Amino acid sequence: CTAEPVFGADFDDKAACGHAGGASTVTLYGGKGQANARVVFERGERRKSETLWESGTVRELRETTPTGSLERRFAADGVKLREVQWLAVGEPAAAAGARPRSVKVLEQEFHTSGTLVHETRWRAGERGAELVAEARWYLNGQLKERSEIVEAGGVRTRRDTSYHDNGKPSFEGSRRLASAGERADLAVGVHKGFDETGRLRSESVYDE
Repeated sequence: CTAEPVFGADFDDKAACGHAGGASTVTLYGGKGQANARVVFERGERRKSETLWESGTVRELRETTPTGSLERRFAADGVKLREVQWLAVGEPAAAAGARPRSVKVLEQEFHTSGTLVHETRWRAGERGAELVAEARWYLNGQLKERSEIVEAGGVRTRRDTSYHDNGKPSFEGSRRLASAGERADLAVGVHKGFDETGRLRSESVYDE
């Protein structure tokens, strides 16, 4: 599809490419006649695309959103396995048809049961995508570990918390993220370890 219809009587790309006043859905077929993909066009631009399992359920989805784009992957039974979101930032380049730059802001992974097991979040910063938080879960849905990035006075610190599968904390502590010229992150403050009842079992204190 192009920005304007070009095929004339040879092919009705005015309708197929969404130039007739609304979005158009085009179905693509395999050699055996089965539908294996669907693509949505609007004013010549692809807004959404889906690849399909043999059963006809969605296998992979890519879609343009008002703020950027997203991607999802599904198992044959319809369970979502993965989702990634991008945020459009800045202005599009001068080249014709160019799009604004995008940064990844969310990535999620799911177990085949549908349970969320891993999530990472970023934000658009001066250095591109900057990590904000990361978390993992047990298959019972209980939070397993979580890391959060906080910034104060130009110093970025990662706060880590992990949990036993009964929900009780197993560890708490922070590390100052390495800056330019440093080889590794540095432990800071008080690091605590807990048993499965939540009782404090170990403690380490880090000074300057």
